[in-house]
Amino acid sequence: YKDYANKTFRIANDLTGEGEFTLPLEILNTLQRHARGKPDPALRSIAEGALQRFRYPTFLSKALAAFDKWKSGQDGKAQAFLAAIGPDIVPQALNLYLNREQSEDDQHLFNLLAIFKDRVTEIAKQEITTRGGPPLIRLVRLVRRLGTHDLIPELRPLIHRDDQQIRMEILETLVRFQAPESADLLRKFLKLKNADDQIRVIEIAGMYKVADLVQDLASMVRTFSFFRVDYVRNEKIIEALGRIGHASAIPVLERLAKTKFSLYPKQLADLKLLLFQSLRLYDAAPLAPLLRLGSQSKDTLIRTACRESLPTQRGRPLDSPPTTGEA
Repeated sequence: YKDYANKTFRIANDLTGEGEFTLPLEILNTLQRHARGKPDPALRSIAEGALQRFRYPTFLSKALAAFDKWKSGQDGKAQAFLAAIGPDIVPQALNLYLNREQSEDDQHLFNLLAIFKDRVTEIAKQEITTRGGPPLIRLVRLVRRLGTHDLIPELRPLIHRDDQQIRMEILETLVRFQAPESADLLRKFLKLKNADDQIRVIEIAGMYKVADLVQDLASMVRTFSFFRVDYVRNEKIIEALGRIGHASAIPVLERLAKTKFSLYPKQLADLKLLLFQSLRLYDAAPLAPLLRLGSQSKDTLIRTACRESLPTQRGRPLDSPPTTGEA
């Protein structure tokens, strides 16, 4: 039986290096059954010894390299094989994931890591304090994608890092996890002078439906401006308010819809169209003044948007108190 175990491992080792995972998965499953169910303790010990070889760093490295090269081919057999090896695969898989270029596909690695979320969380607690630069950014995004709320205490201190990109990733993650301080942090970050960063904060507030930010966002809308960039920001605010869909945004929408003059008439027209198209995300009942205004527009797209909004009864009740919504 020892010769059999050694031979089957060598076969699995050779095939894995070539990107063939179907037979190695069968071999691994067979050895696992033998390690659990063989009546002879000596045979169980031999099977367990063969299984241990699948967990050697050199084998894991080869298997991951093949998995990365051929992705999740063979009807998922590659992922199934690595998953069957167990959580020992996580350190190398996580390192591979964190050190990829942003443009490289990583969904197959994410799918594998998601199987071992608890083990990833254990390692991430240490990695968060030691990593920096792009690997840390990828780690924070991974934590956010996995929904690992347990890491909030480790994430909080990173909001004070000098690296603005890391701070923005931490901000989004804390908002995603509904940390108690997330609304106050959004208000603080809305005051950033960099236009791109400010727009990112607006997008985060809308993406995660942070109703506590409605008044803050509404107060930022400019109905008249000398600067074209304000119209870009206005568009992002209208989109965010639409995602949140709370009644307290309606007054500023009405003021904007009634605006007649602009130094940039094309941008104002586009903004008004976006505004009326967003109304379908609100409850229709209190929108009568806006819908009447839009129905009289010369823009056929605005009139169409108003008609589409009439029967809409989406979102939470408009008289509900603002709360930080879920993602």
